[in-house]
Amino acid sequence: MMRILYFSYADLDTPSACQTHTLGVIRGMAANGCQVDAVAPRPLFHQNEIPGVRFHYINPYCGKRRYLLREIPYSALRLMALCLHNRYDAIYARDMDVFIGTRLCSQLFRLPLYLEIDDTPIEGNYPAVIRGMVKANLRLDYRAAAGLIVPSVPRCQFIRDHYGTPVEKLHMILNGTELLTNDVVSKASARESLRKSSSDPKD
Repeated sequence: MMRILYFSYADLDTPSACQTHTLGVIRGMAANGCQVDAVAPRPLFHQNEIPGVRFHYINPYCGKRRYLLREIPYSALRLMALCLHNRYDAIYARDMDVFIGTRLCSQLFRLPLYLEIDDTPIEGNYPAVIRGMVKANLRLDYRAAAGLIVPSVPRCQFIRDHYGTPVEKLHMILNGTELLTNDVVSKASARESLRKSSSDPKD
């Protein structure tokens, strides 16, 4: 059984593409026989329970940059503690911009690091004064990574041109989706329900 250490600094409270994708990735790993230790911000409203996945939470997601000064070292220490007590086959993380824990763990414990690149601006919307530092951190991440999972051809080309990443590291995988469960309402039932509700007399 493959054991994976996963990290994503994603808001798991607010329904969003980022939340759905994060949970979908680790659910897919577990469904394919992996044991996943997932490090992510602690949800305030709903604790996630996924078979085959153990959550190890850091502080709740605050959405403000000043908290990154606390979360960067804290998340790195959390990841290192897990690597000291568990044997992993690989580390998988969303592109972290300013987070350094996954790269340090990859280098210290000699684990292959796989980074998932999203479609946001490469260096993020950071102030100009630190944008160079963010780009330098990403360059180190991309150099240390065994592979980069990229969502589109233009993004692959951008990373090759701006970071000098060899093409062998780039794996283009278009965003997927979860399989629909059996209790999902059909389109016909949904239309019928909308027709009934629209014909109801108003209070």
